[in-house]
Amino acid sequence: MDKFNDSEPPPAIALCTASPLDPPPISQFKQDYLRFWPTGEAAKYLKQGDKIGWGVLFPSEEDCYVGKNKEPLIICYLTVNRTVGYVRVLYQPIGGFYPVVIAPPN
Repeated sequence: MDKFNDSEPPPAIALCTASPLDPPPISQFKQDYLRFWPTGEAAKYLKQGDKIGWGVLFPSEEDCYVGKNKEPLIICYLTVNRTVGYVRVLYQPIGGFYPVVIAPPN
């Protein structure tokens, strides 16, 4: 693939939960994945060969639990060529996250 476009998008990368439920009923994380798919406006900022990845920061125990919640708050960030481009603070779901690559439909 020489160039990405709307008809030939690049793969997406995501952090997915380990739970078979969507989302687990006791979870504060109200989705089953955190995805970055560079389509539309985001596609113009990437080119073939760019290095994209997720990172996760785990704050100290006293800083990551809010109230009686059993899921810690964590910081997820996306890097493009080692530059942080996106940050989300969210609850870590029970079972944690797994990185996945999602192939485009065509």
